[in-house]
Amino acid sequence: MPTKKPPPVPVVHLSPGVIEPDAIYTKDEFLRRTGLKDESYLQAVRHGLRVTHKHKRAFVLGRDWIDYLRAD
Repeated sequence: MPTKKPPPVPVVHLSPGVIEPDAIYTKDEFLRRTGLKDESYLQAVRHGLRVTHKHKRAFVLGRDWIDYLRAD
């Protein structure tokens, strides 16, 4: 009697996405979209990326990320 194969496991690709200038992103969504790791995120914050903290959550405005990337 042939054994039944389990269904294939879906592959989820978390590739970086688009950052819109007028959008506000939670830290988790920002990291997912940019592909940054926590250490790189913290380094960006130390070097001038603006982050707003409200109600124990961190938010990044898309425009602030774009400005950070354009800074010398």
